[in-house]
This record gives sequence, structure tokens and C-alpha cells, in this order.
Amino acid sequence: MVLLARNLPAEWDCGVYSLGGGPYAGVLAEHSVRLHVHERSWRFDPRPGLGLWRIVARWRPDVVHSWGWMSTLLSGPACRLLRIPLIDGSIRDGMLPHRLVRVTRSARMAATVVVANSSAGLTAWGISNRRARVIYNALDPARLSALDGLLPGRTSSPPEGLTAVMVARMVLGKDFRTVCDAAHILRGRGGVPWSFIFVGDGPDRNALQRYVGALDLAGTVQWVEAGLEPLTVLLASNVGILATAPGLHAEGCANALLEYMACGLPVVCTDDGGNPEVVEQGVNGYLVPARDAVAMADALAGLAADGPLRRRIGAANIEAVSRRFSLDRMVGEYTTLYETLAKGQAL
Repeated sequence: MVLLARNLPAEWDCGVYSLGGGPYAGVLAEHSVRLHVHERSWRFDPRPGLGLWRIVARWRPDVVHSWGWMSTLLSGPACRLLRIPLIDGSIRDGMLPHRLVRVTRSARMAATVVVANSSAGLTAWGISNRRARVIYNALDPARLSALDGLLPGRTSSPPEGLTAVMVARMVLGKDFRTVCDAAHILRGRGGVPWSFIFVGDGPDRNALQRYVGALDLAGTVQWVEAGLEPLTVLLASNVGILATAPGLHAEGCANALLEYMACGLPVVCTDDGGNPEVVEQGVNGYLVPARDAVAMADALAGLAADGPLRRRIGAANIEAVSRRFSLDRMVGEYTTLYETLAKGQAL
């Protein structure tokens, strides 16, 4: 949302209404994007909705774009009354949430268009009509400028071994444990030594650290605190991993995958959610069954044994990010949709 708001064409006047500040409030301010923050006193505080209605009624925007079920719920009555097109962009994962499904469906009924960042997300919600659109995420080119001059040759095999990285929030749905099991399998096989970097934080971090200790992987796994910019850590790695636990989480268009690819990393990820829409088997990485540590270890071992393959996949990933997941492509698709709705044209 922040990336889109910062990069809309000049003819679009953009304002953001938020139920909380968050880490990107300063970024919006730096780019002169108007930000109205109305903190909630409690989860179902009605006052933010009243504040939103006042702004919509006064400003009369051509399009309202909601990025969460609650903001869709709050925006719906004002948009219906004033006949303003409403875009619901709250589908960001590849499976149904474990709670609030009914209220989310009810809120979404007011939307003119539903936009998800993966086909898997639309399928999970059973949305297949003309109101549905898929617009994949993009990676900020300003972030990629920091990689200039650092990518060539970085996928070669260093003499001390290879490094795999996983960037994710440390919750049960992000399956760090299967990655640990794969690391344990690889160590038992011998061959090229592997090290693993886990980047993130969350309620499962302490339990994960105990699991790493139980597998005697303390010297194999490094822990890095989560931050807004992980690319420098990725540049010190050789493979990017993203694993999810079935029934607990499925990715949409995962930003972590785009970050791995932009850094020239081959990807190993679970074959679920929107991952197959980003990763083509054998072309820019490997898809493995969820919770299959042996398959993950096999994929990593294959990459370890073939330096030219890693370089070829890395180069393909850099090209894919610049082509399929570019900022110009994402902004262009959204602005085309905005213009269609603002003009009252058929979808």
C-alpha cells in the first residue's frame, strides 16, 4: 500500500486513512502523502469509522481502496451512499483465516472489486466472478539500487560451504521447524557444509530456539532480529527458503520470495498457496511438499552440488523480478483499474 501510494502518477491525489500509525507513517510523510491516523480505543471502537465517513464525504474521492477487512467494513456504508467505487484489497494470503471469515465476507459484499495478490487467495475465498482481479506485489526499485555492483558472482560456492536464509515472522504458520529438520538431515549426510540464517521475530522464537538446541544445531543456525530491510543479510546467503505449515498458513504473493529473487538467490519453498505462481519448478527455484524435510534437504543438496545451476537460477530470478514483479507493472495495473472505476466503465 505504501509503495503504491508513493508512486501513483501525478494526476492522482492520494490520501491514506489509518487505524494506527505503524512503521511506515514516516515514509508516507517523507513522500508528501497525506496521512490521517485515528487510533482505536478498543478493537470495535466506532469513532474511526465516523472519522472516515467525514473525510470521504468532504473529499469525495473517485475511488476508495481498502487494505483490510475492517477498513472495508467501515468504508462500505459511505461508499454506497455516495456511489463511490470501493476496492477491497484485504486478500493477502493463500488460505482462509482461522477467524472472522463471516464478518470479512459480509464486509466484502460492499466492494465494487476484490483485488488479491494471488490467484490462490481468490480461490480460497471462492471468488471467481468478474469483480475479481489479481495484482501481484512489486519490489521497490529504490531498495534494489543498494544491490548495484554486489550481485555478479555472488552465487558461486565459497570454500567454507553454503548459507540458506529464511525471512519470516516466527509463528507456527511459518514452518521453521521443517527447515531445521532439513538442516539436521543435511548435516547427517556430510558433504558441503550448510549454515542457516533465520531472520525474524515473533511469539514462537523461544520455542524455535529450544528446537534448534534439541537437534544440536546451535552452531549451524544464526538468528537475526527482524527489521524493515533484510537485503544485506540476503546478499550474504546462497539460497532463500520459505516454508509454511499446512492448515496454519499459506502465502499469497510473498514479499520474501521477491526479495530472495532480487538478490539472485535460488528459492526453495513449499508447494502451496501462491508460491507456485511466483516460483516455476526448476527455473527459478524448487517447490517441495509442505512439512517434507527430506524433499527440502534433497533440493538444497542439488543446489549445493551444482554451482552453474545456482548461477543460472539466480540470473533468472533477477530478470523475473524486473519483469514480472516491477513497480511500473504494479502501479500501472492499479491505476488502470482506478481509471476504469472512476469513469464508471464496465469491468
